[in-house]
Amino acid sequence: MATGEREYQNPLANWSDARLIAAEFERSVPPTGAVQAEMMRRLKAAMQESEQSSSKLGARIWWLNLWLLVFTIAICGLTAVLVLAEFGVLKHIR
Repeated sequence: MATGEREYQNPLANWSDARLIAAEFERSVPPTGAVQAEMMRRLKAAMQESEQSSSKLGARIWWLNLWLLVFTIAICGLTAVLVLAEFGVLKHIR
């Protein structure tokens, strides 16, 4: 921090959403810039948290898709072997 600067502390940060909105409606005027900025800050924080949890879930789903692909290919291969055995193709190879 540079000389002469003070650290900014948000006076509305500890207020609940309901209290913040109720305080504005008690004044019966449109929300002030401070309240709007605080609500946007909270929305941004909630969206970032949601994005992080979505990314974690996406990574889990990616691995699940990979394993499902491996098992599908294995089942396809085994099915091909059974079909070849049924038609007698495998007997001619020996």
